[in-house]
Amino acid sequence: MRCNQVPVLMISATIDIAEAAMAAGADEFINKPFNIDHIRDRVDFYTGRAMSAAM
Repeated sequence: MRCNQVPVLMISATIDIAEAAMAAGADEFINKPFNIDHIRDRVDFYTGRAMSAAM
């Protein structure tokens, strides 16, 4: 896997940086406080596990 294919999910307590995170190349920004199930869902989505589990 090439590095440019590695999904980047940024998590921060500072909501004001969401736009900067996306501009910097993040695939997704999640603000704190976060729900761990939401994080797992997003990781599954980006790693393709969500599609595999549905089949």
